[in-house]
Amino acid sequence: PGWIDPHQNAKIKEDTTKRYRKAAEPFVGWLQHHNMSPETVLEWDTALVEYKNVAELKMSQFTGLVAAVEHVFPQYAGQLKWSKKVLAGWIIDHDTLHTVPMSMNATCFGACHFSTEGMPRLGVGMVLQRARGLRPREMLELQPEHFSLPPGERDLKVDTYIVVNLGVKQGTKLKRPQSTVLRFKQFPILF
Repeated sequence: PGWIDPHQNAKIKEDTTKRYRKAAEPFVGWLQHHNMSPETVLEWDTALVEYKNVAELKMSQFTGLVAAVEHVFPQYAGQLKWSKKVLAGWIIDHDTLHTVPMSMNATCFGACHFSTEGMPRLGVGMVLQRARGLRPREMLELQPEHFSLPPGERDLKVDTYIVVNLGVKQGTKLKRPQSTVLRFKQFPILF
């Protein structure tokens, strides 16, 4: 049976737990409705793929469901071979919908609006996010101590730059701290 050790669960964020629950609840309901109680990894793997086809899941939903099962049954991690092969094939066949970023003019307009409404840090954050391609969460987690000038640098010159450290406490989507460089000559308004 699957159970979650408290130390295992400590590394999972609360919003990830909610995503796992959201992915797993319909699957558990489907299993109950069909009087299915998988016991082996092979039975779980078969049930996952069958459910994917019956429920017509999106790729992201199926990915989340497989991750949820592996979280509840950590001993199954890497053993859901059919589900993983389905996902590997799906990735090849999948047409990713890329969102077009907001133009810099529209971003600056929105930033001005936030600034006049008393939220200047959010306005600057929007421009920084657009300029450096940050994810929303990365931008919202930024604190003043995450920005650093080169040692001994006090005056702003054309060659001045700031290092922006991302995911300092939480990590980034890539599960590791990252940084980006903001150059004065490219974005003087942000400085």
